[in-house]
Amino acid sequence: MGTAKGFATIMGAKKEAAFKTALAPTDKIPFLSEGIKWNYEDKIYEYLQGSAGIPGQDRIFEPSGGSLETEVIYTQKTDATNFVSVGLLIAMAMGDGGTFAGGANQHLLTDSLSSFFTLAWNKQINAAKVWEAVSCFINTMTITGEANGSVKATFEIIAYDLLTDGSVTTIANLEALPTTTPSPVLFNQMIFQIATHGAEPGASDQYGLKGFTLTLNNNLTPPEQLTLDATKTLDYAHTDAKQPIKPERNGHREVTLEIGLGRYSDDDFFDWWSGDTPLQAYFLGTHPSSSEEFDICIPNMKIIDMSAPVSGPEALEQTVTFRLFTEASTSDIQFSDNSTDVTSEFGIETDDERTAVIWS
Repeated sequence: MGTAKGFATIMGAKKEAAFKTALAPTDKIPFLSEGIKWNYEDKIYEYLQGSAGIPGQDRIFEPSGGSLETEVIYTQKTDATNFVSVGLLIAMAMGDGGTFAGGANQHLLTDSLSSFFTLAWNKQINAAKVWEAVSCFINTMTITGEANGSVKATFEIIAYDLLTDGSVTTIANLEALPTTTPSPVLFNQMIFQIATHGAEPGASDQYGLKGFTLTLNNNLTPPEQLTLDATKTLDYAHTDAKQPIKPERNGHREVTLEIGLGRYSDDDFFDWWSGDTPLQAYFLGTHPSSSEEFDICIPNMKIIDMSAPVSGPEALEQTVTFRLFTEASTSDIQFSDNSTDVTSEFGIETDDERTAVIWS
């Protein structure tokens, strides 16, 4: 038995058809790190019995989940059903609220998060065993970009179960995933356009950023325990009381954006903050040698905090934080087909080698 090494790990994902039913992956995930684990809860024997020692404990709850960091890449495929992509995870975080139009998947946020997925990866300890996180939901998604780097995404995952017996996915399934090496979305390939409502942002509205962080919090219920349920309380048969029930949205989703500007050279953002001005934006990423795109489209946002501190003799920089809202009647933001409005707090458009709707 050898020592497990991260560089040898392959990770894949697949949208599930039925809750609690894992499927072998078809999307290879360009992941950087993962921290998915069991979060077991135990009942300690606390009763008094004539000794300072604790005589034992029982396992009472077996939730699992954790974080997953990936590169954001321009999707590539080897056939009609096998991809190297982060697009599936983005779709699962945002919901089934999108379309395929103009050769691109156009993702919108939805109120109901009705889709879930299997995540599978190997850790090389046992040739016959694969780690499987079953029926995963994404509670938060954070997309970041920094100067001298690439665009990355981090997902906080809530899983129904975490298995290591390779019951569905095999090592062969993972090794059969595409071996192509797609290009990451580089920060220097992006254009950032920010403007007030009234006219679609364009070339004259470009701002030089040194970084950004877009955060979506779906506000899902934390792992919850119920006794067995024969579809009386739940929409599925809950047959294992140690496993958590399916999470639900537990309040308004929250979406924020933070940007860093390389210089403090005008008062646009201070004026917009002072005036409580509605803003809109395009964050456009295009592969330099193809027409592949990764675009973030924001129809309605307001500044909630900003600063340009003097922290020493160096050049001043600005940091601006926005809260994002659903589309306003004065918004001008559309996807690249110029006919589909971005109606949720943001939309993501991926124009690449995935040439069919991602939600099916």
